[in-house]
Amino acid sequence: MNKLLEFRRRFLSTFPPIFLPKRERKDIIIAGSGRGGTTWLLNIIASLPGYRVIFEPFHPIQCKKEFNSPFSRPYLRAFDENKELENYIKKLLTQRIKNKFINSRNKRFITYQTVIKFIRANLLLDWLYHHFHLPIVFMIRHPCAVVLARIKLRWGSHLDEFLTQKKLMEDFLAPYEDFIQDIIKEGKKHKEYALMWAIENFIPLKWIPNRPWFLITYEELFINRTQLLKKLFQYLGYEYSLKIEKESYKLSSTAAVKDKMEIEQKLILSKWQHELSNEEIKDILDIIEKFEVSLYNSDIIPHKPYF
Repeated sequence: MNKLLEFRRRFLSTFPPIFLPKRERKDIIIAGSGRGGTTWLLNIIASLPGYRVIFEPFHPIQCKKEFNSPFSRPYLRAFDENKELENYIKKLLTQRIKNKFINSRNKRFITYQTVIKFIRANLLLDWLYHHFHLPIVFMIRHPCAVVLARIKLRWGSHLDEFLTQKKLMEDFLAPYEDFIQDIIKEGKKHKEYALMWAIENFIPLKWIPNRPWFLITYEELFINRTQLLKKLFQYLGYEYSLKIEKESYKLSSTAAVKDKMEIEQKLILSKWQHELSNEEIKDILDIIEKFEVSLYNSDIIPHKPYF
C-alpha cells in the first residue's frame, strides 16, 4: 500500500491532475510560519473534495524558475501593483504551473479547486486578500516551539531581507531597526529565530481584527480539535465530517514527532520547556513582548482569546 501511495505521489508531482474548475470554486489560502503546523492543517483541509494542493510556491530554491524574487519573504501594501506576482498567483490558482515540488503533495487525479499553503507569504496576506478576495486561514504556534524546531534544522533567519525592504520598514519596522541590528550583531540563533517569528506574526496579527480571516493556533488544534475544526469548516463553507476528524489525527510528514497525538499531546506541546534553557525562553519571550504580541507567554497554550 505504501509503495502504491508513493507511486501516486510521484506520478502526480510529474503529471499534474486534470483541472475541471467549477463556476463556484472555493479556493483557500493557508499561511503561517515555518514549523508552525501549516502542513498538518493543509492535510486536513485538502481532505475536502476536489482540492489540488499548491505547496510552498515561494520556495526560493525549488520555485526560482517560476518566481524569482529578491526576497524569500516579500512585503507589499494592500493596493500595490505587481503584475508579475499577480499573474503567478493566478496561474497557481488555475493550476497552470508545472513544478514537481509545488505539486508534490497532490493525491487526486481530477481537481476543481485549489488550496495554497505558504510559510513565506505572511507579509503579503493583505495584498493577497485585496487582490484575490480568498478565505485566508492563518496558523500560529508558540514562538518557543518554533524556535526550537528551527534550531534543530539550522534554518536561516533572513533578518537582513526585512531591513532592505523599504516599504516594510516604513510601514512597520522602522521603530525596531536598531533592535533588529543589535540582534543580528549578537549572532545568537535563538534570538534571531525569535525575532523572525515576531516579524512574521505581529504584522498579520495587526491585520486580522479588521479582516474576515480565520486565526487558528497549533495548540488549540491539539487540545480542542473537534470544536475548533467545526468552526473552521463553517468559515470555509463546509460541513464537518468523520473523514476530516480522521485526517486531523495524522501529523504532517514534515513534523518531527509522529507518535499518536492523543498519547503524546502534552509532550509535543511542552517539548520546548524541557529542551530550551530558562535563559533562552526568557530571551524569546522578551523579544515577542517588544513587538506587543500578547497571545503567548511561558504557558504552553495561548493565554488570551483570539476569536
